[in-house]
Amino acid sequence: MQVERARRAYSAASILTRASLIIVTLTIAPACTQPLKLSRDDSPTVLAQQLLDAPDPSMRGPFTVRTLSYGSGTDKQRAIYRDSVAIRTASVDGSGFASPTPRTKEYREHFWGFDFKHLPLNARVWYPVGDGPFPLVLIVHGNHDMEKFSDPGYGYLGELLASRGFILASVDENFLNGDLRGENDARGWLLLQHLKVWRALNDSANGPFHHKVDLGAIALMGHSRGGEAVAVAAAFNRLKRDPDDATKRFDFGFGIRSIVAIAPVDGQYKPADVPTPLEDINYLVIHGSHDGDVSSFSGNRQYERVRYPEAARSDGLRATRRTSSRRSTSTGRITDNGTPSGTAGTLDRGAVRCWTCAGCLPPPSSADSPKW
Repeated sequence: MQVERARRAYSAASILTRASLIIVTLTIAPACTQPLKLSRDDSPTVLAQQLLDAPDPSMRGPFTVRTLSYGSGTDKQRAIYRDSVAIRTASVDGSGFASPTPRTKEYREHFWGFDFKHLPLNARVWYPVGDGPFPLVLIVHGNHDMEKFSDPGYGYLGELLASRGFILASVDENFLNGDLRGENDARGWLLLQHLKVWRALNDSANGPFHHKVDLGAIALMGHSRGGEAVAVAAAFNRLKRDPDDATKRFDFGFGIRSIVAIAPVDGQYKPADVPTPLEDINYLVIHGSHDGDVSSFSGNRQYERVRYPEAARSDGLRATRRTSSRRSTSTGRITDNGTPSGTAGTLDRGAVRCWTCAGCLPPPSSADSPKW
C-alpha cells in the first residue's frame, strides 16, 4: 500500500507540474506570441550553391561492428543491464549532486531498486573490430519520463560511427529523469565517472578494449539537458574541486577534445550564478528551429562562452524548419509532443545562416569569459 501511495504521489506530482506549465503558457502566450511569418522555402536554391565534393557521411564505413553493454548487473527494469552485461561496474555515490523530491523519493527507490548513493554506471556500446586505438564517444539523452527509457535510441548512430572507426557508448541516465530539478551537474559528473570506467577497460589486459581506446581523443555528445551536461562535464574535467563544494576533490583530467550539443538547454546549472565556461575545446551545437520542447537557441549562449587560448574550433548550426528531439529513435516522437515552434518563422534567414560558421560571429573577448 505504501508503494502504491508513493506511485500515485509521483504521478500526481508529474500531473500538477504539467498542469501548472499549461496554465502559465495559456496565460502568457497570447501576450507574447507574434504572428507566424514563414519564409518561402528556398532550400533547393541555397543548397545548390553549398554542396560539398566529399563522401556522404551518412554511409557506413569499412569496419565490422560489434555491440555489448556494461552495467550493474542488478537492474530491476531492464534485462540488458541485468542479465546481458558483458562487464559489471560498481555504483557511485551521486547524492551530493542530485536528490529526489520528498514526495517521489519512495516510488523512485521502489521502481529502480537503488537510491542516489548507489547510482549505476550503465551503457550500451558499439565498437569497431580492429586493433585501434579508436576515438571514444559518449552520448547522453535528455530529460523524459523516467519509466520510458531513452538510452536505446542512439543505436543507429552507434552503428554508423563504429563502422567508421569510433567507439560509441550510449549512457543510461534515465534514473535522473522525471521530476528532478537542478540535477544537470549530476548528469555531467556521471559522464566523467563513465570515463573512469573506460580508462580501466583500456588498461585491463583481459577485456575486449585493452589498449584499443584512444583516451586522448574523447568526444561528448548530449541532447537537451544532456546537451548542457556535456559542457558541465568538460568544465568539471579541468577542475580540481567541485565549484559548489570545495571539500570535494576532482581527479578527472581526461582527454576530452570535442563537445556536440543537440538542442541543449543552458543555465540550469549555474554555481554562484556563473554559467558554464568552456576553454580550448571543439564545440558544435545543432538545433532545429521547429523543436517543440527547447524552442530557443539556448546553445548559442554556450557557444559564445567558449574561449580559445590555443587552436580549437567552434561551430553552430541552426536548422530551419527542423526538430531536434527526433534524433533519438526511442523517444523522439514522445519527447517532442508540442507543435513545432513558430520562432523560426520570425528569424532573419541570413542571421540563421550566419550562425553556421565561427567566422561570422565577433571574435570572443577573454575579458568577459566566465570563471569558476
